[in-house]
Amino acid sequence: MLNDCHAAESQAASRSAAVHERVFLNAARCPDAVAVISGAEQMTFGQLAGRARGFASQLRALGVGPDVVAGLCLQRTPEMIVGLLAILEAGGAYLPLDPGLPAQRLAFICRDAGASVVVTDTRGKHELDRIVECRVVSVSEECGPAAVEESACPEPENLAYVIYTSGSTGKPKGVMVHHAGLANYVTWANREYDAGSEGGAPVATPLSFDATVTSLWVPLAAGRPIDLMPEGALWELPALIRAFKRRAGYALAKLTPRHLDAIRALNPRAAELPAARTFVIGGEALYGKQVQAWRERAHGTRLYNEYGPTECVVGCVVHRIDAETPQTGPIPIGRPISNMQTYVLDDRLDACREGTHGQLHIAGVGVARGYRGRPGLTAERFIPDGFGAPGSRMYRTGDWVRLRGSLLEYLGRRDQQVKIRGFRVELGEVEATLLDHPSVSQAATACRVDRNGETRLVVYYVAKPAETPPSPADIRAFLLERLPDYMVPSFIVPLEDIPLSVNGKVDRTLLPSPPGMLERAREQEGRVA
Repeated sequence: MLNDCHAAESQAASRSAAVHERVFLNAARCPDAVAVISGAEQMTFGQLAGRARGFASQLRALGVGPDVVAGLCLQRTPEMIVGLLAILEAGGAYLPLDPGLPAQRLAFICRDAGASVVVTDTRGKHELDRIVECRVVSVSEECGPAAVEESACPEPENLAYVIYTSGSTGKPKGVMVHHAGLANYVTWANREYDAGSEGGAPVATPLSFDATVTSLWVPLAAGRPIDLMPEGALWELPALIRAFKRRAGYALAKLTPRHLDAIRALNPRAAELPAARTFVIGGEALYGKQVQAWRERAHGTRLYNEYGPTECVVGCVVHRIDAETPQTGPIPIGRPISNMQTYVLDDRLDACREGTHGQLHIAGVGVARGYRGRPGLTAERFIPDGFGAPGSRMYRTGDWVRLRGSLLEYLGRRDQQVKIRGFRVELGEVEATLLDHPSVSQAATACRVDRNGETRLVVYYVAKPAETPPSPADIRAFLLERLPDYMVPSFIVPLEDIPLSVNGKVDRTLLPSPPGMLERAREQEGRVA
């Protein structure tokens, strides 16, 4: 039966551009196979498909159809998966809404995306009715019997989802991803990550974080279960570690580099580390030091460094970590996946020579449609692909990279390139150098402007447990041996933990102001160079 489910995924891939069609095909082939696990509760593929189809018929009656956006505001429960599939089965595009968002931001996203309806549960319905202007429906109350009719397969260019990311103007922007791009990534990931093997995957990140596409859609499309972690379990890392031990043999797990740091810190002497057969690591730059423990103590785990902006469907450039991968310094982001192309270009859009840095541009089937209701920004970031077929486009990422042989190396964000005393400084390079310190387990960099308007470079570090922590003076001496003077930070701050955002990335807004920064600024007052 399990083999039949896996075969169903391959057949669906060839006949449909939509990943949800593969889930329904798995339900037809293997109705009793477990699809969703949530604590002690389980839902089979047959139950999931039946509830989703029943709710989809009601959503169609409310006007949900091709390219119609429907919000989804639910906690991480089986009802969230029912609502997700129902929106897609109705022909619409889902808009993930985090229930913990401030009311003003929820209202803005729904209005900006033009959501026709918001799907929630009974408790959320009362609250959302007061916040959003569109119709609010409860999946738990209004899910009826399965409809007789089945929806037609969506066109490849129809929207699959709209995810909002932070914007430089202070307002979030909605990325419009179509079915063809989503299906291309899921098809490739199923093959490369071997998601069709037993075990499934834990889902421990918000649906509004596009990395969740990997841990949710890839197993379901392969006929394997997803294990929904309780809200907050990812940040209560002992709970996540217990889940790895309780369900030994996850086929796939998607984490950020910071999660690896925290898990390793909680298991400094363990003979075995919590792991899955495949660890997909993404969201931030990855360094050799962060995966060293898994390379040494989790020999059965395959490690992948996955790079990809939301605008190009989660992961479009991937590197499998092997014996040739450096043990220190940054790990390459690798090569483009199937049906994707990458270009390293200068500011004139000319190709850079191998070994020189340039801005990464991405082309191929995974490039999103653009930003919802933002034609100007779309034209600025999604530009004509001068190397591809007429009419094709490429996405300007804003990331600095370098091509070494056939592998791409990530060098940092263009907007993380700062000027210190007139010198250009890459924050990522300072961070990578600090992580080479033998007693440092985590590091983060930031810039702070003092009272005199001068930009100061600040580094934060977390010492390895069970070791004598290095002092800021030790760190400074270490950096002075490896970096030019202008790249050595003005302030070095030890921390017990690096603060993380809900997506598992460094939350630089929560990094504390360095002690003594204002005092140093006051000392400078009145001085003349």
